[in-house]
Amino acid sequence: MSINSVGKNIACIRGKVVAVFGDLMLDEYIIGNVDRISPEAPVPIVDIMSREYRLGGAANVAANIKALGSTPILLSVIGSDSAAGKIRELLTSCDISSRILCENRPTTIKTRIVAHNQQLVRMDEEIKTPISQDTELKMIELSSEVIPECDIILISDYAKGAITERVIRHIIELSQKTGKPIIADPKRLFDFYKGVKLITPNELELNRLSGLKINEEQKIKNLIHALDFDALLVTRGEKGMVLFTRNEKYIIPAICSHEEVADVTGAGDTVLAVIGLGIAGGFDISESVNLANVAAGLKVRKFGTVPIRYEELENEIMGK
Repeated sequence: MSINSVGKNIACIRGKVVAVFGDLMLDEYIIGNVDRISPEAPVPIVDIMSREYRLGGAANVAANIKALGSTPILLSVIGSDSAAGKIRELLTSCDISSRILCENRPTTIKTRIVAHNQQLVRMDEEIKTPISQDTELKMIELSSEVIPECDIILISDYAKGAITERVIRHIIELSQKTGKPIIADPKRLFDFYKGVKLITPNELELNRLSGLKINEEQKIKNLIHALDFDALLVTRGEKGMVLFTRNEKYIIPAICSHEEVADVTGAGDTVLAVIGLGIAGGFDISESVNLANVAAGLKVRKFGTVPIRYEELENEIMGK
């Protein structure tokens, strides 16, 4: 099916219920101007004009699902700090349903200092230790309640501690019992996700997490068989995407040029959300990936972590 044919049927991605598991983050943007260099060191001085806060990580996946006309149910863990409070405020303002557990740990914050639409530096505040056994059990209980109600399961794993071996094995077992497919954006060795339908590493992660390169087609297909995946999608930024199934390889060119790219932040979250909605809506994997490629092209033209709206995606596909 061509992307135009998908566009004519795009309304099927609306009205879905999607379980989103993963690591929550608060994206902070400190925005200012630079017109001088510090006398103390060869670094720019940023005169701060404003601060913005946006949902990051798994919360950004959920925000994309909401903006595309479906219902996310977000399951994760945050701390008991001011960043956690800000995340809860943002989730409420976006009308995103969540089952969030609280632990005595810092909430992940990614602070980006930006001047003249250019990111100067990023600072991360986080710990990566796994959640406690008690929290694991609560997460497993919540997943047992939510998964039977959903159409598809997305795992946005940033390896910050929310997705443990015990949690993901339970989610995969429930997926197999209920027939609800799982798509995972990975940050661990790929055997951690054995049994999911599709994983979506970028090219660097493919090499780092599996030791394979994009041109090792047969080895990648062997990996797909060995880990019981249906497919593996490699995102490549301005080079587009490459989709490997058990028997085929599809090269998907990028929608926008290098000159059109404003910021790639959050593009992987957009891809995960749109592929999930495509599959939940009845598209096959290759159709869903083509749809996600269009959405990623829209995202990278925007600065910062921002979801893509349904109307934007529909208009882009239909050429409006």
